[in-house]
Amino acid sequence: MIKFFHHLFNPHCADCRNKEEYNKICNSCETLKNQLEKANYDNKRLLDQIILLTNPKTEIVTAQPEETTPIFSMGKTWNIRKAELERESRNTAELERRKKLEEAQLKTATQIKKTDENRITELEKELEIENAAN
Repeated sequence: MIKFFHHLFNPHCADCRNKEEYNKICNSCETLKNQLEKANYDNKRLLDQIILLTNPKTEIVTAQPEETTPIFSMGKTWNIRKAELERESRNTAELERRKKLEEAQLKTATQIKKTDENRITELEKELEIENAAN
């Protein structure tokens, strides 16, 4: 705001003229900047070429990634351990069930045999037959 009033009341003061001249870009300076930029670019390209000539390209060999197999720790995972425990439990339950079934079959067979022997003895008593062995 102050700058505006200063320029309004003193349009051509010496300080303002010096600032304008300082901020004004001259053509020769611009030309020199462009030439310096181009020279720097050329120098960089030449330096890169020299570096490439002194250090020959080495062919980078990349190794093919091998198929990796996961390394299992010495301990078993819980899922594997759980499956083994369940399998063992089923096997023991099956053995116990078979044992009970065999015992039941043996018990019924002995009961049948005893009942048959009792019937035979009753029949022998009724018929008054003595043992053939006597």
